[in-house]
Amino acid sequence: MCENKFDQKIKAIRTDNGIEFINNKLREYFHSKEIIIEHTGIHTLQKNGRCGRQNRTIMRSVRALLFTKDLPKHLWAESVNTEVYLRNITPNDYGKTPFAL
Repeated sequence: MCENKFDQKIKAIRTDNGIEFINNKLREYFHSKEIIIEHTGIHTLQKNGRCGRQNRTIMRSVRALLFTKDLPKHLWAESVNTEVYLRNITPNDYGKTPFAL
């Protein structure tokens, strides 16, 4: 999808050594497409850059929401979905929503 949308070949994938990326089937697929797999160290958010910062910001907002409204922990996933939805419909510095961009 990314290659079609941006008309660019994917050169590398960077992962955090999550178990979803450690399997032979995926390695073989990446190898067949000549995609380099880069692994960052475990618990090194600073190497994940923008994605790590976004995740950290979202999680802080979710914790604040749960704590402020005294919500039970089993609503964690729903709170994450709500936070991401709100971020996607809130206009940014360019006056457009991320969804619209």
